[in-house]
Amino acid sequence: AENFAQLMHFLRYLWGSKTLCLRLTIRFDDKLKALSDASWQISSTAGSLIRVDRSNASIYWSSSTIRLSCLSSTESEVIAATRTTQNFIHWFHLMKELGITMDLPLPLMVDNNAVRYLTENYGSSRRKTLILKTNFLRQFHACGILQISHVKSREQLADGFTKTLPLIRHRPWVQELGLVEFPDA
Repeated sequence: AENFAQLMHFLRYLWGSKTLCLRLTIRFDDKLKALSDASWQISSTAGSLIRVDRSNASIYWSSSTIRLSCLSSTESEVIAATRTTQNFIHWFHLMKELGITMDLPLPLMVDNNAVRYLTENYGSSRRKTLILKTNFLRQFHACGILQISHVKSREQLADGFTKTLPLIRHRPWVQELGLVEFPDA
């Protein structure tokens, strides 16, 4: 029954988005920006979004279940930020290979101040998973590759990948991702 409900949800999604396409324009002086968010529940979800800053075109997005029992919202946010950073570094190298150079540090936007604090400061943590993930973020921050900044929760675009948005917020969110109605051929 649960699998059937998920299948129906997926089919409704496909039907409702069949007229949407992604408009992507990249200039050689464009910059990438990443956003990361997480929901903290029994089954936490991590959301990632990487976009071209000036043209507001999304080039990568992800929503995935965190397969660990997170003891705090900070822990789920650190895991989401780590996953986003891994993908962000991949896209950075891909753009470099295409001849598109970007200034460092790469901007990662999170709506949890504790993630930024743990990355910039060496605090204590009692969870081995949190220590490993935080050290991953610290390493890229200390080398000047990553800069974590705060974004207000209501402006967090990755939020739509971690929870269901009401229809009144979903349409503007889809447009903000850079998805537009498919032009008639």
